[in-house]
Amino acid sequence: MFCSRCGTQVNEAKFCPNCGNQIVKLNVEQPTQSYQLGQQQNGTYYQQTNNYQNIPNTPVYKTPKRFNQIIIGVCVACAVIVISVAYILITGQDSSVYFSDDNNVNSDNNISENNSGSNNSTSNKLGVTSVEHDNTYTINVATTEQNIIDVIKQDSLQEKEGCPEQIIAIENRIINNYEIDAVNLCELDLDFALELEQVIKYIYDEYPTARGYLSHISLGNMEKGSTTIAFFQWIFPFTESTIDGNLGYKSRIILNSSYYLNLNKFKSDVKRNSNAGHFPKNATVYSPLAHEFAHYLSFVATNHYHGVEPQMILTNNYVYEKYYLAILDFNDGTHSKRMIEEAYNNYKMKTGTTLSFDEFRATISQYAMAKDSSGQYIWDETIAEAFHDVYLNGDNAADASKEIVAVLRKYVEM
Repeated sequence: MFCSRCGTQVNEAKFCPNCGNQIVKLNVEQPTQSYQLGQQQNGTYYQQTNNYQNIPNTPVYKTPKRFNQIIIGVCVACAVIVISVAYILITGQDSSVYFSDDNNVNSDNNISENNSGSNNSTSNKLGVTSVEHDNTYTINVATTEQNIIDVIKQDSLQEKEGCPEQIIAIENRIINNYEIDAVNLCELDLDFALELEQVIKYIYDEYPTARGYLSHISLGNMEKGSTTIAFFQWIFPFTESTIDGNLGYKSRIILNSSYYLNLNKFKSDVKRNSNAGHFPKNATVYSPLAHEFAHYLSFVATNHYHGVEPQMILTNNYVYEKYYLAILDFNDGTHSKRMIEEAYNNYKMKTGTTLSFDEFRATISQYAMAKDSSGQYIWDETIAEAFHDVYLNGDNAADASKEIVAVLRKYVEM
């Protein structure tokens, strides 16, 4: 395991030998919630608008070497979690660049940025976005929710350079209407962006109590050949403070640019997977976003079940003391399974069905029965597919889907 404060590898010790941080050993490993195709095997510069005004110039120092070791990149298919506070993501080397809101580089007054190197391609290639979705930063102000939100917005702002005004207008509507801190859809087809906005509108109109807990929606480049359409990550280590040494985090949904910027291929693949029963019937290129938002709703529901409000995670103690049980339940799918079992029992009482628990789930789609690399069911995929089905088909969705979504709604609205 690795120390959550400095990234030093720690074996069987109670305290980190490098920085003295107390090690809380939780043997929890959770893949990023991603939606995959195929069979389951294991032009103008952006001008500031109201939602970006009054962002302070956050003074910074150059990135400490130890932070480079903590947070560098995101493994798309699966993120290794070492929780005494959150995910610790480890990859190779990085490079540092600097930016400011007016695009004048001044390393004394701007945020120190770690670039993971995952998005170095130019945006004029089919299926490739210019948006860097996994930058990390070092700040020399205290780790507070507002300071982290300021950096999230500045990070998003720099990715808007050269993006079409119409796309930026859509991004801003989503930010302002649905309480999401940052949205980056730059090269997305305009009509497609408008349709995705409608998906988001549907979700937040239906689940208004889920507003305010998602930090970022963004296009992102993934490994060549990846079948991941999109992924939800409830906690991504994003900042480190040189003042208090704490890490700041954001929650995010990342859309794979190789699909979202390659619509002909995307449409063909989704139609094939829907017709084959891998996805719910009538799936479209817009609807996988509903699947990913269902993971987000499930995260909100799990927190509400434990009597806590999901929000920006700030410090080790904050996570450990207040979110301990919710983190464990969401990581291992305990509450997801609990919701499915409740829905199954409700259905049995209503209908007297002879369907087994697994047969009940399997009526939704093949992906609702997804397993991880160790052969264990990923319970939250059943939740997400049920929501996807109801989003697409309404009253014509599978009975299992409707029962599961009813239970999901109950916990989201707690």
